[in-house]
Amino acid sequence: MRKHWNRRGRAACRTASSCRPDTDCLSGKKGTGCLTSTVSSRKTTGTSRDLQGNRMDNCDWCSLSEEDKQFQVYESKSWAVFLSEEQDYIGRCILVLKRHCDSLPGLTDDEWDELRSLICKIEACLKAVLGATLCNWSCLMNHFYKEPAPDPHLHIHVRPRYDKPVTINGSTYIDNEFGHHYALNKGGAVSDKDKEEVFHRLKEWLNR
Repeated sequence: MRKHWNRRGRAACRTASSCRPDTDCLSGKKGTGCLTSTVSSRKTTGTSRDLQGNRMDNCDWCSLSEEDKQFQVYESKSWAVFLSEEQDYIGRCILVLKRHCDSLPGLTDDEWDELRSLICKIEACLKAVLGATLCNWSCLMNHFYKEPAPDPHLHIHVRPRYDKPVTINGSTYIDNEFGHHYALNKGGAVSDKDKEEVFHRLKEWLNR
């Protein structure tokens, strides 16, 4: 299994050269496809534990360090939410289940209920804080199945969409694809300063 994130010190992708931003990644630098951190490309061997402390073999996402989690904007009983490294759509986040589970049908009733509440909370946040018009949600999981023995860890992407420009620290960002499917290889860079600003705004609102 290959984990994806990629930003200073957050979770890292093991296959930086082969990931794509439209795969199941956390950060999403172009060509790496990751979420939010840059945990060094480490290979997990032996036994690890998921975010709820359950024993799990060979899963990077079950053993995130505090450094990996530095861009976590919110945490509930069953889910952790991270700002994605790739801010191709301003405010893009990834929801990660805190226990090891390979698919949506594997969720418990409580986890489903919590996910619904979390989706409502995150959408309200993105609309209130950044002016999002709607959100695109996706559970892809594709990249895991490039492995000889796939061992996916459930996570969900959310991309806010905007019918008006978004301004962060005086910089303006435009959703040129609004009204259409999100772009898989969207160009344009967001500065570290603007990413930090988005991170703090979302974290403050979600943890009120």
